[in-house]
Amino acid sequence: MDVINILKKKTKRQEVPNHPLGTLSVEVRYTYGFGLAVLAMGNMKVIDELKEPFLEQCLSLKLPDAMIVNYMSDINNYFNRKMDEFLTLLEREERFKYCFYIDMLTLVYAADWGKQYAVKVYHQYVTLLRLSEYETNFLKRFLTTKK
Repeated sequence: MDVINILKKKTKRQEVPNHPLGTLSVEVRYTYGFGLAVLAMGNMKVIDELKEPFLEQCLSLKLPDAMIVNYMSDINNYFNRKMDEFLTLLEREERFKYCFYIDMLTLVYAADWGKQYAVKVYHQYVTLLRLSEYETNFLKRFLTTKK
């Protein structure tokens, strides 16, 4: 047992800011995270470079480690069903869409080698989310002024 690494991991969990959706049920948070996982884990080019920012998002959502490791399996084995659940969730409330857009854009900005894949997924999500140009521009400005 590596005590130092366990303590570092616990410290890192405490340092991650809470996500606005972090107090919802774990099922809702997992479903929300699935949409991000598609971007962060859906292509070999992005897996390594988006691992850290995606993990930080999962930690801010307060997802248990045991659930985070299930994303790859869900993408490979249950993609259509999980994607339907994810899109249904985002239609429930506008705040889900807007939070997701900002989280997604954070991952897209972090992509380098896999930028082409990330941008393709981004455009597909924007279409699925039915976000207007006004909304996307506003949220982009919000994200860039947040830093």
